[in-house]
Amino acid sequence: MMKKSLIALVVSATFLAACGGSDDKNELPVLSADVASTLNGESITIDVLANDTDPDGDTLSISAVGEPSSGEVSIVSNALVYTPPLQAMGDVTFSYDVTDGEETVSSTVTITNEQQITIAGIATDAPLSNGTVTATSSNGDVLATVTTDASGMYTLPIKVSADPGNLVLSAVGVEEQSHVSLMSRVGAFSSLLSLATENQTSEITDGLLPDSKITHISTAKAVLYNQYLADGGVESFNAFTTQVDFDEVIGLASFIKLLADNEDFPLDDGVNTLTFFTQSEDDVLGSIREYLDSLGLIEEDGSFSESYIEAVNTARAETLEDETLKISYTNADVAGSEFVIYDGGNFQAVKGEKVLTFNSEGNGVLTSSDSYANNIVDAFSWEIENGKIKLTFPDAAGTVTYSFLTDELLAHFDEDTQAELLELESIGFINQWQLTRRIVSSEISLVSVNDSNAFASEVNTYNLSLTDASGGYTQTFDASVTEPGEMSYHNGNYIQLTNEDVTNSPWVLNIQDVLTIDHPFEESSTITGHGMIADSFTFNANGTYESLVTGETGMWTVEEGALQFQYGDTTFKLSPFKQHNDYLLALLEFADEGNTVKYSVDMHKVRGTVDTTQLVSELPVAWLSYIFDHDGPNGLPLYNDVFGYYFLQNGTAGRIYPSSAEEEASFTTDYDTYNWQWAVVDNVVSIEGQIGGGDWMLRRKRQWHVLGETEDGRMMVIENFIFYWDEQNPYADFILPRLNFYKKLDLEILYPEQWARFSASGGMGNNESTQVSISYSSQSLVL
Repeated sequence: MMKKSLIALVVSATFLAACGGSDDKNELPVLSADVASTLNGESITIDVLANDTDPDGDTLSISAVGEPSSGEVSIVSNALVYTPPLQAMGDVTFSYDVTDGEETVSSTVTITNEQQITIAGIATDAPLSNGTVTATSSNGDVLATVTTDASGMYTLPIKVSADPGNLVLSAVGVEEQSHVSLMSRVGAFSSLLSLATENQTSEITDGLLPDSKITHISTAKAVLYNQYLADGGVESFNAFTTQVDFDEVIGLASFIKLLADNEDFPLDDGVNTLTFFTQSEDDVLGSIREYLDSLGLIEEDGSFSESYIEAVNTARAETLEDETLKISYTNADVAGSEFVIYDGGNFQAVKGEKVLTFNSEGNGVLTSSDSYANNIVDAFSWEIENGKIKLTFPDAAGTVTYSFLTDELLAHFDEDTQAELLELESIGFINQWQLTRRIVSSEISLVSVNDSNAFASEVNTYNLSLTDASGGYTQTFDASVTEPGEMSYHNGNYIQLTNEDVTNSPWVLNIQDVLTIDHPFEESSTITGHGMIADSFTFNANGTYESLVTGETGMWTVEEGALQFQYGDTTFKLSPFKQHNDYLLALLEFADEGNTVKYSVDMHKVRGTVDTTQLVSELPVAWLSYIFDHDGPNGLPLYNDVFGYYFLQNGTAGRIYPSSAEEEASFTTDYDTYNWQWAVVDNVVSIEGQIGGGDWMLRRKRQWHVLGETEDGRMMVIENFIFYWDEQNPYADFILPRLNFYKKLDLEILYPEQWARFSASGGMGNNESTQVSISYSSQSLVL
């Protein structure tokens, strides 16, 4: 029995082996990991089985796939289809299962998601022929490089698999342009991807991305941003450019253009137009002044030489006229828009700058305030032609001024008219002319735009009409004049004020009003002035306000982020749109004779306090005016800009300013001339002086309402003036209240050579705190 069983077992085993039994096992499929890449969020089909094998020759099929960390994957026709997120970058790994019908094996797929954009533009201040354009990431990694053509044009594909952050384009010239290095910050790579996607394009040109133009203007912005960061700034480049002063940008760009193009402004070996700033230990202005001083282009008083001013102004004009730098307007950019033109200085803005309101029907209106007094409302029609805005004014009101027959005025007329005008003047027939200036047309070209703020050049054509101011001669002389210009403007979102913003400090605002004061000589008589008046407004939490200078009171509110208040019979609306240095630029709106008048103004918070007992200042220390911008180092006034007051302990005062002797720069004071005296009552400083005596006398009175002090030590005041003759000649006039700043400075330290000449000449005279006798009563100091 046992033997039979063994034979049976052998036969059975043999049979099983022949039938593929356990001694001939099924081998597992052999899988290899797969790699693939996507581009710009496009789906990809991966034939993962193409590199997988089965030792037994069995047919393989994908039985399952894992879930990727981003994107989606599915099995389609025994392959994998992976769809990444639209802007996916970086590696994604997932698994998949393969079966031969009996066994299942797993492997992996690694996808590298890549994104590519192509930027096309021009590298120019003058076109960089055969130059090198490079794109770098936030941390300085080189992403792509290309060579420009003979016209400075480039097309630069940039492919990345990880987000490089903000992109910087740089352009470097060759041969005679090897000293030219330009750059442009074009923004976040992800934002550029979105821009391309939204516009269904693979190539981004200057029509979509103005900063694809790598120019001396874009370089100036980048240099100023670097300075901002060095000074402790933390905002992004985009945020910085929405606040930067365009005039500062164009001014710096003009200087860079001189370095690039003008052989009178050479650079040392190894220094280019960019490293001139980046390798300097000084700030931007300091670097420029040191360089110009080395060329002998800084005058003794610290001012720029005439030759430099002429050169940089030429570079500026060439920049604004360069068509390759222009950005094309479209109808969508203009229709329904409101261009609020502004001119922001270091300390305060020009008031009354025009506003252009465009409607979608091709017409609009210009409003402004002429000379701070007369409101202008002019209708126009508009159209876009070759990327420029063309305005036509069919019936502009014009502005009127009075002038003598200067060479500049004569130059606007033809030779025959000039001869006729000169003959009329030579025979004494006409002594003064009335000049009416009416705008006829305007052409606006966009140069730079940052968010809601832009800079444009303009060419304006005016009609000039010259008539006899006395009306005795009735003939009118006409001429047409075309003038280039430039403008910064706002078009977009406004700053949203809150009640807390308005109430947490007084504000100095400029509004239009009629101011009446008592006549200094004639009882029951007054003097009236109309125009823009600066006043300090305190806005209370209960919705009321009061003004300091005029004593006006009323109600106020904040509507949709704009400040509105009732002032007499007029409602004023202020909409701030830009932080500029330490004040706000704003759009002012109000109704006047049935028209809505709009123009730009500034808004100043009153900060800090001033101890008026510390006004005493004996020379060489004086309070210097900052009503105008100063171009000296650190924003200090240059010698020729000096104008100020000094106040002696004994109640006398004097004014000091540059002397008229050009050969030996010094100072002049009118302490003895006007016999100035001063007094302070409740933070109001009154200064009065007189000249003459006997049958003739002229008096001048100035009053300061001292408000506060800025962070850099400038005293903030509202000042107004009265000029009047004596009782025998009862003429009186005054200047409306205006905002000014004064800073206590030592003239001997700031201007040692000029001060030394002043002291040596005995100019100090009686400018010391000795007891003096004043010939008129201090009671007259009170307005």
